[in-house]
Amino acid sequence: MNKIVVLLLILVGVSCSKPPSPPGPVSLVYPSKNLECTEGTVVADKTRAINFQWATATHTDQYRLSVVDLESGLRYSRTTSSTAIEITLDTRKAYSWNVTASNQEVIETSVSEDWYFYVAGASLSHIPYQAYPIAPVPGSFIDANENNQVYLQWIAADSDNDISGFEVYFDTQNPPVTLLDLGSGFTTNTFVDVSSNTRYYWKIKVIDQQGNSSLSPVFDFKVN
Repeated sequence: MNKIVVLLLILVGVSCSKPPSPPGPVSLVYPSKNLECTEGTVVADKTRAINFQWATATHTDQYRLSVVDLESGLRYSRTTSSTAIEITLDTRKAYSWNVTASNQEVIETSVSEDWYFYVAGASLSHIPYQAYPIAPVPGSFIDANENNQVYLQWIAADSDNDISGFEVYFDTQNPPVTLLDLGSGFTTNTFVDVSSNTRYYWKIKVIDQQGNSSLSPVFDFKVN
């Protein structure tokens, strides 16, 4: 066969081949979003083996599971070619998790959304649900009042209906470490002193009468 014809056939074949595809989106399955995880083997009411599960992503060879202890910031990472993997975690704590999909043909990856959950202990008492802010809206830009203050308000719930109080951390640094004085009594709101043109970070720890607690993610807002 003529060398020019062979070369043309090779060029046509190369031009018609499809480029490698990046991984498709990752959909999380279990632990469920914003709920207690009550499945898995419990050891001495201190740890629970959690079977993390997610849906198959297209064009994916490998998944990396990342789990974060929201209170300590400790991160657990595992890699697998499957769509499930087990990790043993401390009970009575709040965590976040996500999954990153990848393949060997491209450098692009696909990262799932972050889901939050609680690891339940073996006892009948339940961990409080994670608190959520009502005001300010996370990521918003707001004006301070005439006293250079901003009103913080949140909601929280517990399956046992035995929330005893809150710890609210408020700061200009992320994560916030300054504990607010909420005064005496049960409250889900407070005023904080602020400065203009400054971004603030805050998080809420919910505590019940059994000593169980849950920690929210960090929320932020900026004062105009």
